[in-house]
Amino acid sequence: MKRKLLTTLIGLGVGLGAVVTQPATSAAMVSAQDTGNAAAHQSASATKRVNNGKIIAATHNIAGDGGGATNPFGGVYSWIDNTAPDVVAMQEVCESQKNGWARGGANGYTIEYMGTKTKNCGSHGNAIAVRAEYPQSNVQRFWLPGSANNDGWGMICVDFTKNKKFRACSTHLIAGFEGGDDTREAQAAFIANKAANWISNGFRVVIMGDFNAPPASATIKKFAANNGSGQFYDADYANPNPTKRADCSSDWNRKYDYVFMSTNLVNPGSLGASYNSITCSDHRSYQGTGTIKNQ
Repeated sequence: MKRKLLTTLIGLGVGLGAVVTQPATSAAMVSAQDTGNAAAHQSASATKRVNNGKIIAATHNIAGDGGGATNPFGGVYSWIDNTAPDVVAMQEVCESQKNGWARGGANGYTIEYMGTKTKNCGSHGNAIAVRAEYPQSNVQRFWLPGSANNDGWGMICVDFTKNKKFRACSTHLIAGFEGGDDTREAQAAFIANKAANWISNGFRVVIMGDFNAPPASATIKKFAANNGSGQFYDADYANPNPTKRADCSSDWNRKYDYVFMSTNLVNPGSLGASYNSITCSDHRSYQGTGTIKNQ
């Protein structure tokens, strides 16, 4: 079946005006466009579209620089085709893989990218893709605490309208072997504080990615409304399933990946989750579904 493709490609060398270049120790490490208020956003009166009444959000750390096999997007294509999520977040994506996805057929999604490190494959970072049917605006890129000189850990966010005003983000927090819990908790606090402001401005917020922390950790409690001080529910909070393993041949034994949906977006009782080992990554794909409040 032929796919109707609409892609907007922003690579590392395009749109860098939205990326602050100071080291992460600066309080100014935010996007220059971080002024988004829902009142200034596109009207939410758009007609209901794909996945009517629900938000379907998916995340996958593809381990693109060696761990996710030669062509990890082969599995990603099938996954997206079969499940049709509204928004897809990916981590550890090589920019060349993102570009290849766009050239080979982006499955009707608009793709945005933020390079955060330089690996063997070149620029390497986070990507987020939203269904092209939804009006989109205001892509933002944030460097997280612990980064320096445009190298480290980041978060990319995009605004879109699906009846409601959404801000969806893809992020990747520091791993234990790279630093420590203090840095990861500072990164989580940075994101949670941003999100609280967005929610107060009327956005429905979805934050997804590899948080490198288990559900009971101080890092995750900054987001969790059910067992912490946050304003989010992870899509599988009621029955957390492992999403991390040591390598491609190992069993899944840790929960490090999350699909956080804001409390003004969904009721916790409507949430559901599914999982798939679509690549040889040490993380498996994870998709969350919830019914949108007050439609």
